[in-house]
Amino acid sequence: QRTNYKKGKLTKEMVARLEALGMVLDTEQALEDHWLNMYDKLKAFKGNSGHCNVPANWAADPKLAEWVAVQRMSHRSGKLRLDRKECLEEIDFVWNTIEAAWEEFFLRLSKFAAETGHCRVPSLTKQDKSLWNWVHRQRRDWRKGKLTREQITRLESIGIVWDILEERWQENFLALVRYEKNYGNCLVPSTWTENKQLSGWVVK
Repeated sequence: QRTNYKKGKLTKEMVARLEALGMVLDTEQALEDHWLNMYDKLKAFKGNSGHCNVPANWAADPKLAEWVAVQRMSHRSGKLRLDRKECLEEIDFVWNTIEAAWEEFFLRLSKFAAETGHCRVPSLTKQDKSLWNWVHRQRRDWRKGKLTREQITRLESIGIVWDILEERWQENFLALVRYEKNYGNCLVPSTWTENKQLSGWVVK
């Protein structure tokens, strides 16, 4: 119908009846209206969630996730209109989700380090498990040379230790120094409750 309308093949009555249903016959206008409609949906999503990263499996509106992905793809290829880019950035739209995820976990680790004085995240709780996995990946990427110089500098600024085994050895050594200072020897008994793992470390 839009093609016929563009070619002038629709009668005035047909046009009137289609427009009475709310149909936009001008193709460019229809595309513009669709973009604005999806943009409004994204703003509503952000208002509820605090971000614009619509999950791919979001059951409430799967098409919104597809639309968001198209905007990122258009931006990467340089095909996204400047006015649309500015509209999206007004609501803090994230173009690179990988970088955004890295920043989110870095902030979590920074907070953890500020509270505990170290970056040794335990893997015992569900809440810490994802952060522990992220820290583990950073160490792996560091070994493989996949971290940027900026990422390395920022992680080291909050006290991350790249070699976790070396860090544990140093911790236990310092604990043994304190034990020797208090008791005059390094014969840590297995029944010593203040640091149950120190005895096993000494044996090793």
